[in-house]
Amino acid sequence: MTKSVQEQIDQLMETFDATVELHPALKPHLYVGALGMATLHHPFVIMPLYSETLNKFANDQFERKTRSCADALEDKRWGTYVFLHERPYRLNALMDLVEMGAMSPTEYWEMVAEVWIDSENIREHPEQWEQLLSGGPEGADAMMFDYEHRTLAALPNTFFVYQGHTGSRDDGWSWTTEYETARWFAHRFAMLEDDTPELTTGLVRKDDVLAMFTRRGEMEILVNPVSVEFIDTVKLTKEST
Repeated sequence: MTKSVQEQIDQLMETFDATVELHPALKPHLYVGALGMATLHHPFVIMPLYSETLNKFANDQFERKTRSCADALEDKRWGTYVFLHERPYRLNALMDLVEMGAMSPTEYWEMVAEVWIDSENIREHPEQWEQLLSGGPEGADAMMFDYEHRTLAALPNTFFVYQGHTGSRDDGWSWTTEYETARWFAHRFAMLEDDTPELTTGLVRKDDVLAMFTRRGEMEILVNPVSVEFIDTVKLTKEST
């Protein structure tokens, strides 16, 4: 039976209960900023604007995800396990699976691809990504969908790649065949990091490419930077945005 509007309101109000204490596992992940604003940042629960009235909601989400993760591990549903974690913690969840030796080679590379594409903080974890991309098992072609295999196969044996980055750090394994895409990322990173936008051009052999991703509407090339023949790096100006 469909709940009435009042029943739905009552259920929602039960969620905002300041008398409920925050779960002990969540308390160490509670941070108070300089302005006194509290943030909850746990692998299962992220609340940029935390309030005690949200304790029940946070506890329920933590307990639900804890149970679901245990079930996913038991059932070998690796993707479910990883993506039950909040986005900043999915790489750590994947690393846990790798350390457990739980996945087959195909599952390994499929999960590496999924987490890579989903991630928004790849530049913050270069060591972990280096370990995953260069130290994995055979069968890295499992990272790509069929149409991505075809797109990569259609490229010449050697081709130019571009990488947008800042003056203080590059973007590791992530390159693109599209100059304008690299330029856009250079300015984005520069804005986020208050740094100088730079764009590097290189030449790669197709045989050295680990994977190509087009599923996000980009022409991303994953290649070990040591395999990229450096052409040049130019500093971009604000006027070029």
